[in-house]
Amino acid sequence: IMRCFDYRLGSNHGFLLPDGSWGSPWWKQLPAPWDERPHELMDHLVDNLVNLVTTMPIEVVAHSTFMPAALLDIENDVAAWWTEEREDRFVEAVMRGGVAIEISSRYRLPHDRLLRKALQAGARFSLGSDGHNADQIANIAWAVETARRVGITEREMFVVG
Repeated sequence: IMRCFDYRLGSNHGFLLPDGSWGSPWWKQLPAPWDERPHELMDHLVDNLVNLVTTMPIEVVAHSTFMPAALLDIENDVAAWWTEEREDRFVEAVMRGGVAIEISSRYRLPHDRLLRKALQAGARFSLGSDGHNADQIANIAWAVETARRVGITEREMFVVG
């Protein structure tokens, strides 16, 4: 059935935790015990993302750096969560998996530092609206602006092959 698709997108709409339960990128409040261990939770989120881009049959990873609002309530600086070490792990996995990174207009991510790092590593990119309503569909203005700002050109864009 995979041959029926021109390309496949994948994203983490949940991430596996060590006890077999699932974390949610939409958590507005962290449940116990993660409210006491938010950086460990972030490591598990990144572990799952790395697994996604290296093992799933996808060509593009969508809204890859989306994370629970509960984390941003603790610390609003994305770089506090997406440390350079976490970024490096993700970019290395993207390159190993041969997966393009979506620049999401809807969620306004990934952040510039990660995109520049991925660009330097030779990653491919796609521009996405992640449209869930008529106003969002095909609205890629932020993604285009971001790609230009960080130096991504047509040469680095994902092309259906």
